[in-house]
Amino acid sequence: GFYAKNNHHNFNDTLRYILFVCCPLIVYFISFFLLKKDECKSLDKIFIDTHYIKNSNNFNSYFYLGIFFFLILLPLFSIEFPKNKVDIFHEGVFLSGALNFDITNNLWLNSFANSAIFYDVINTKIAWMMTGSKSIGSMRLSSIFLEAFTSVLLIIFIFKLSKKFNFKENQEILSIVFLGMISLYLINKSISFRYIPLILFFIFSLNILTNSNKNLISSTSIGFLSIFSFLWSLEIGAYLNASIFALIIILLFQKKYFNIFPILLGLIIGWIIFYLLISEKEFYEFLRNSLSTFKYHELLNGIIHPQPFFGEKNSSRATKSLIITILNGIILIELILSKKNKIPNNTKIFLLLFFISAFFNYKSGLSRSDGGHISNGGSLNLFLFLIFVNYFFLSLISYFKVNDKRFVKKRYLSIILVLFVLVLYANVKPPTGNIKTISLENLLNFKPRYQEFIKQEDSFYLDNNYVKLVERLKYLTQNQNCFQVFTYEAIITYLIKKKSCTKYYFLWAIGSKKNQLNFIEEMKLTKPNYILYDGLYAWDFSPKERFPYIDEYLNKHYKVGEKFLDWKILYLK
Repeated sequence: GFYAKNNHHNFNDTLRYILFVCCPLIVYFISFFLLKKDECKSLDKIFIDTHYIKNSNNFNSYFYLGIFFFLILLPLFSIEFPKNKVDIFHEGVFLSGALNFDITNNLWLNSFANSAIFYDVINTKIAWMMTGSKSIGSMRLSSIFLEAFTSVLLIIFIFKLSKKFNFKENQEILSIVFLGMISLYLINKSISFRYIPLILFFIFSLNILTNSNKNLISSTSIGFLSIFSFLWSLEIGAYLNASIFALIIILLFQKKYFNIFPILLGLIIGWIIFYLLISEKEFYEFLRNSLSTFKYHELLNGIIHPQPFFGEKNSSRATKSLIITILNGIILIELILSKKNKIPNNTKIFLLLFFISAFFNYKSGLSRSDGGHISNGGSLNLFLFLIFVNYFFLSLISYFKVNDKRFVKKRYLSIILVLFVLVLYANVKPPTGNIKTISLENLLNFKPRYQEFIKQEDSFYLDNNYVKLVERLKYLTQNQNCFQVFTYEAIITYLIKKKSCTKYYFLWAIGSKKNQLNFIEEMKLTKPNYILYDGLYAWDFSPKERFPYIDEYLNKHYKVGEKFLDWKILYLK
């Protein structure tokens, strides 16, 4: 990978990130404590506060919550379904993984997961079961609904959070409106359904930290999220479990031992249930798969993080993310230590926990530092920064006494209209994009459109060369029960309706020498007659460069049987 090519240690960027963010925050913390010692709260007053805000029964806030739910559900039934060409690489992972599971009834034993078993395999399989159609359309439909569910969870989170700032009724409404619009914008840009476990964690943690009751359900649910997050997304699972550890430390400081026990109990029971639900072989294969991914993923896929303030590619995006992280830390130090602001201590402690989770989340941008991953990694800190902006803006309104109830009531209609315009703008792409125009006609004709979409033939989503390749491979493998790909085109085994001859249907994820040797051992057992070789997608490094042990084995036991369009098909010697 790029790290090896540039003699770059995989821990370098993580260490640089920690130093870049933590050094100025430590200096600011010490300076604040020394220069404003009289304004600082004592440690016991920071973490132990018996003042809790009761949830308000503000009818108007529930009205706006309903508006947001409507705005989320409307596009589900009225947009044009995405009919663009299939993503051979990313969507191919979901489709071939689900087909492997469908044919073999095995999870990790027959599929080496790159992200996690739900993300790579089970989500698409569930969609096929629910729609009754094993198609590309069904897979895409599941992604659409999962994104909508993510939006719903984020709106619920900001609805609950807005009630924890000591806002007056109209300020609370404005907070829900502003943060709600921001949430839906981020869903479209940076926060995908991979974040579902983390959003649930924030909702449950908010309940625990800002309420006086024991919240046994929320505490136990956080424990169950430990295993669920690893099954949903290994990366998110790592951040979430680190955040659970941080939460337990905070609860120890707060002496909330009655919350720590159910968290640990839920965590232990969750892992035990998972172990009992699958076979012992599957469990150990899950552990091997997960540990291998954590150990080698960054070495395999890593891109060196751009230096802040320099003119490198994606440097400006990285600089913005890092500066926002530091600003969030400074604001938190001010809010937590100062006696002057009116935010309840328990809400501040939750915001501290959110910042810690956001700090962990930027590892996504450090591991593979292209534009998209840097944006995803910085998305939680951007969200936190906008929470602070929202608070200071509403405090400013209160300061200038523009917060009487008539100010909001007279503007209900205008706020709703602005909300509609902004949310639709954020969620509707222009005609040049893959989707989508919201229309009444689509809403009324949802059922026939839905049926057509989930039953659309695979060839509809392919270009002509792929259609011809699929026909050729189907002919060659008509008497074979499996097929192996030695390209990054993960979709191939799905298109020809064959399981993969090894668990490595997604070649990109193999990585280590050990996995390459495992690949070879499985090849020796299945002995596929044909292998697709030299595909269209070389990405950063071709399979021949990245996996030399496998390539050596193939050259020894296979020959180029034919050149078909842009590919080579190897025949067993």
